Amino acid sequence: MNELMKKYLDKTFEFEASGYIDEAISLYTKLLDAFPDSAEMLLTEKAKMEFRNMRDKEALLDFIRAYAIDMNEELYDLILEAYLKPNKEQLEKQYQDNLQLLRKYPFYKNDFDSDQPDVYTLWMDEEVICMVNIQEKIFAILPFYGYEKQEPEEMIFMLINQLWLSDILYCKELMKQTEPLLDREIPYYLVYDRSYWMLFAQIADINELLTERRAVFLIGEQSLCAYFEDAYAMHPHIVKYCGASRNYESLMNQILEHKEGLVKTYQTENEEYYQEHGEEIVQNILSGKPRILFITSRFTTVLQYHTRDCQQAAEKIGCKTKLLMEPDGIHRMEELAYVKCIREFKPDIIFCIDHFRFENGAPSNLVWVTWAQDPMPHIMDKKTPEKLEPRDFLLNHYITWKKFKDVGYDEKYIIEAPVPANSLIYKSYQLSKEKKERYSCDICFVCHYSDVEKHIENVVSNYPEELQEMIQAVYYGYQNFVYQTGQIFYEEDVFESYIKGALQQHFNFMGSSGFLKSLSNDMYLWFNQAVYRQALADWLIDAGYKNIKLWGKDWLRNEKYKQYAMGIAENGETLSKIYQASKIVVGNNIGTTGAARVWESMLSGAFYMSNYIPPEEDAVDIRKILKVNEELVMFYDKTDFLNKVEYYLTHEKERQKMIEIGRKVALEKMTFECLMEKMVKEIPKRIMESE
Repeated sequence: MNELMKKYLDKTFEFEASGYIDEAISLYTKLLDAFPDSAEMLLTEKAKMEFRNMRDKEALLDFIRAYAIDMNEELYDLILEAYLKPNKEQLEKQYQDNLQLLRKYPFYKNDFDSDQPDVYTLWMDEEVICMVNIQEKIFAILPFYGYEKQEPEEMIFMLINQLWLSDILYCKELMKQTEPLLDREIPYYLVYDRSYWMLFAQIADINELLTERRAVFLIGEQSLCAYFEDAYAMHPHIVKYCGASRNYESLMNQILEHKEGLVKTYQTENEEYYQEHGEEIVQNILSGKPRILFITSRFTTVLQYHTRDCQQAAEKIGCKTKLLMEPDGIHRMEELAYVKCIREFKPDIIFCIDHFRFENGAPSNLVWVTWAQDPMPHIMDKKTPEKLEPRDFLLNHYITWKKFKDVGYDEKYIIEAPVPANSLIYKSYQLSKEKKERYSCDICFVCHYSDVEKHIENVVSNYPEELQEMIQAVYYGYQNFVYQTGQIFYEEDVFESYIKGALQQHFNFMGSSGFLKSLSNDMYLWFNQAVYRQALADWLIDAGYKNIKLWGKDWLRNEKYKQYAMGIAENGETLSKIYQASKIVVGNNIGTTGAARVWESMLSGAFYMSNYIPPEEDAVDIRKILKVNEELVMFYDKTDFLNKVEYYLTHEKERQKMIEIGRKVALEKMTFECLMEKMVKEIPKRIMESE
């Protein structure tokens, strides 16, 4: 050893003995600069001194640097003894606990799913992670990769080799969906090389990442490729590297280019197939057993279940079917999934609720059926009929709605199709004693409660103080009219005239056209239904009826209805049992008398009493399907309502007779099997007539 170096080394020991640790470290740093050939020895001595003085992190960093110079076996053993041995058991337990959780988790793929790690964490803090690979006997120092704070946005991140859980949680919140929709979520991808994965799995408790089912763990290149080759997989917008790895962006671009190429190839193949098999498709439909592809989205409520019901019914009448829908909340209906499904299944008919061929693209000879159930802008757009092709057909729920007729769809492509009910779900059940006690009642309502007073309060608060008293009087005036006469307005123009007249007569006030339009639109679309539903319940309660059950959201909020409120009625079997156990089910939809609730009630074995809507204002007029007084009971105002309730509660034979008639007619006309049979019979007939 150089005498000068020995002299200064002795000085470091003196500094240490006197408690001057920083001075000793500073002197070691100068020695390393002065004697680079002795770096291994100097770093080792410096690390030992730091370790003796509880500077564990600095010691480990220096031990690792010293070991890297000459791979000294004794130094390797010393580091493991000091830093790995005390924590190894806990690291392995955390690793195995995480693996156990992930093996049950749907979004986990691992090329290296080993029960025992061979890479271990020696140190971790907010700045650095020190690791050892015990197979290769090498150490590494991994720096912290932080993110600049930014505003939340609905972007999809891919984090490469991110070891700090706090940063993953930050990104998770950053990418959160701003408007929740069922189980729809924005995924984030956690991609790891083998060594980084073993480290992460032993230092992080991943429970918090699994609860929302948004995290996708992809360990290794093969796992990443396998995941993103899925036709439904969403590609990331941003790739962030947090450690050394291969170029994943390049790999993702290759996958994306491959998928885009497949889309073009499949589109070409589909076009060629349907050009060659146009006549065959008509014959397949004529046979009554066509191949039908049903397309829907899991991010809908009613529509996905109506699609399911149609698919079940189609299979029941002998059709071969396939359902195209997102498999879970973090996948989407990408174009590849759509064209690939057509290529593989080769449907004769594509069936989709509320959406057209021109929105999605499909070969011309393939039949496209749109079931119009909602007045969406593109359905009510007068330009839409011009975009339809010869083999586009429209199942129309709105069989009597003037606004729909005015859009201008060609009648030869329209098939009347009010929403029916699923006879496999809505049927007679054997009710337990407990269910009978819970569900049985004389009079049943199934609708959400709309608080009239709260509605008025909210509307009034949007206007200047000098107008509030007048607006409040107009709204309460209409409510009084409904309560006294038992009748309601059905047209927006009538509401506007009423508001204008009331303001002039009682307040000598002339509102602007915009002001009148705003109020009349609210009263027509929202307030009217709130008043009517509340009035029906009030008329019964005020008439002395006690055995009433109000099913739906928020009835409990009003003290008057608390003793009758039952909470939300779960659709399906539960709702069917509720209907079955009720003596009278009251219709309360002011837009349509032919809603699905009618057929669900009748198939369940309930006596359904329909409210009246003038035929010219009825979007789905039940009188086109059932004969009033023969197959259906309808009430016309408050007096008629109460009289008919009393009559059918006290005349059991007549009530049972109407129950039997209603169920028979519903089975004959208003099931999903009836709808599918009608569609399959009508389409080839219309094609041959037009072609």
